[in-house]
Amino acid sequence: MQRAATLFSCVIATTLLCAGCKHARSSTVTTITVTDQVLRANPTRLGINLDDHNFYDSAQIMKNLLFRNPGFEGMHYQSIFHCKKSTASACIDENQYAAWPEGFWNGASVEVLTGGLTGRAGTVQNSTKTKTFAPDLGAQLTFAPGMDTIPADSYISLRKDFPGDADTGWWIEKQGGATTSTELKDLPPGTQGKQALRVSAAGSSIGVISYFDSTKGHNFLRFSGKYHLSFRAKKISSQASVQVSLRRVDPNHVLYNQSVNLSPQWHTYDYTFTANETDPNAGTAALSFSISNGEVLLDDVSLEEVSTTQSNPTVFRDAVVDTLQRVHPGVLRFMAAHTALGSTLDNLLAPPMARVRSGYSVWNPKQEDIPYGIDDFLLLCQTVGAEPWLTLPGALSQQEAAQLIAHLVAPRGDGRSWLQSFMKIHLEVGNEMWNSQFAGESMEDSIAYGRRVAPLFGIMRKQKGYDAGRIDLEIGGQSAYSGRSKAMLDANTAADSLSIAPYMMRSVDQPVGDEGKRRLYQSLFAQPEMMVRKGTTFENEEIARSHRLNLSVYETNLTTLEGSIEQDQLSFTASQGAGIAVVDQMLLMLRDLNIRTQSLFSLTQYQFGRPDGSAVPLWGAVLDMGNTNRWRPQLLALSLANSAIDGDMLVVKISGEDPTYSIRKGEDETTLADAHEIQAFVFGDGTRRHLIVMNLSYDASHAISLADPRMTAKSGTMRRIYSENVGDTNEDAEKVKISDSASIDLGGTLTLPPHSMTVIEYAVK
Repeated sequence: MQRAATLFSCVIATTLLCAGCKHARSSTVTTITVTDQVLRANPTRLGINLDDHNFYDSAQIMKNLLFRNPGFEGMHYQSIFHCKKSTASACIDENQYAAWPEGFWNGASVEVLTGGLTGRAGTVQNSTKTKTFAPDLGAQLTFAPGMDTIPADSYISLRKDFPGDADTGWWIEKQGGATTSTELKDLPPGTQGKQALRVSAAGSSIGVISYFDSTKGHNFLRFSGKYHLSFRAKKISSQASVQVSLRRVDPNHVLYNQSVNLSPQWHTYDYTFTANETDPNAGTAALSFSISNGEVLLDDVSLEEVSTTQSNPTVFRDAVVDTLQRVHPGVLRFMAAHTALGSTLDNLLAPPMARVRSGYSVWNPKQEDIPYGIDDFLLLCQTVGAEPWLTLPGALSQQEAAQLIAHLVAPRGDGRSWLQSFMKIHLEVGNEMWNSQFAGESMEDSIAYGRRVAPLFGIMRKQKGYDAGRIDLEIGGQSAYSGRSKAMLDANTAADSLSIAPYMMRSVDQPVGDEGKRRLYQSLFAQPEMMVRKGTTFENEEIARSHRLNLSVYETNLTTLEGSIEQDQLSFTASQGAGIAVVDQMLLMLRDLNIRTQSLFSLTQYQFGRPDGSAVPLWGAVLDMGNTNRWRPQLLALSLANSAIDGDMLVVKISGEDPTYSIRKGEDETTLADAHEIQAFVFGDGTRRHLIVMNLSYDASHAISLADPRMTAKSGTMRRIYSENVGDTNEDAEKVKISDSASIDLGGTLTLPPHSMTVIEYAVK
């Protein structure tokens, strides 16, 4: 029996047994034969999402550890509003649970996004929770005179600036009659922002504090080396006293303390100090400005580790850049959902200290953090050698669509444009616009979304310098409901690609004993093959192909948010088995469906709260960057695969024993009569070939031999991910790792341990 596959291959001689492995071994041999036939020419390496930054877990990714609102700026809110019902001067949104307070949108600018009035603009005169018509629906907007009657079921965008609240993103601890307020006039000379913080503590005291690295029981940062603290300040009262400190709290440990004698004129204060923490669980960090007996102004605060390398010109921490360089992603996706999707393009292009907090959500009318910027992200992509994928605000205007292309094609300081700096830039309007979880950013009507995006893409294509060979216009479908993807594409003729998120293991029940564990992992290992052969990924690929579009993957991973599985079993989402299953899925999608642009979700995030109250270790691929530096198996497997994806993907053939198993109605409704236990993928660049081979058996080793007529010598090197227990994680200690490169004899057979991923490299003539 022969089975065609894709991957680089070689013959491995020498039986390599696993010392101490307690599992069954197959008595027959699987032969993997490598051909010269190119299956996928020059495929892109596997990618990853860069999620929002935050102040508490592995998403503390910025050099400025006080990145929440370092310039004490105001807020911009930008939401998509569905006019479910309308009158001549008003319309009502469909979401009756919106948290926008009375008057929230008073004075907001309006732009019609869909229908015959697309592009028309106006102003909100009054917004209210009290409905004068359709009381079963959501917020009501009344428009200022001059606004045309908006047809029912139209979508509109709302934009409004909220200056003030300069202390948002900071913790204020007051004693006596101390106060904080927003300063709009007396600003530092040359500042990029529009606000400063005024602190009044006459006869009292106040703390302006940034708490960070605050997840209980796990630190994600370690203060080791030199740090630079900078801020701008001015003394209003001559007797005002200021003390600046950096400490760990609970237990209290002071890392730096400085008394500052402020000038009566604006001045930039710079301090460099050395810290040497050794405790990996040191407690919450706090940077404090303690002010007493007077009034001061404060602005533009940063606390950064002094870089020890010349290879990181970005605003992201050295440890983050180092991690990404080692992973070597082919694509990096800008996925700052909470901070960027409610932003304007101008705000995303502004320097950090000029950037305002930006939100969109129906569920929460306040945003406390600024986003990282588009240029910040593009420079990061350039530094780590990845294609950028920009997820743009869903309410992007037509003018902003043109402005973005102009920005991407404009020469920079080195004379090259951003567009010239990359083989491809991927542009997507909105993130999961069909998903009500992102209400305020969403358009659940798929036809309306398709029609909404089409003119934006059309405008982009018409801009001077637009290069269709370097820009990929993505429209975001829904993996689990391919009919929604079809409706979007039927309404859109301007996209290049349909993108989906084919997550696995959404619903998992409680495994019972050894058989339950076997069933869980056999389901996990079979699901990727099921999805590309007959499942939703296959269905979406057919739909994309019928519309002459490419299919992309904007996110994938496990997403175990449903089912009766208990807390002590949820660690399987961060297990060795999960790591190799996810990367097997990505390689199968490349091999069998030609999905060349794929991104794991995501680099960061420690855990997620399930609806049942339990916490699941999703979706971050790192435990931390710069403290323990442990990676979850998903990132280990992604990195190992990317080390092998070089040159073309070749056709391989599998003969001899081709072990399979059958699973019926497994976890997450996984059903496959002939799930293959061995998957092989080969890549070749002319002189070298790399074989990636998965043993997806739960408990059996398999012997393989590799045949390649172009092999120059019966020798090569091997690296592998394997741990005795398929459920091993790196959550508390490094149990799963990539083995060091080892020389191997390729003249005989190689034993693959169960639930393992192996990469073999060898030379060809």
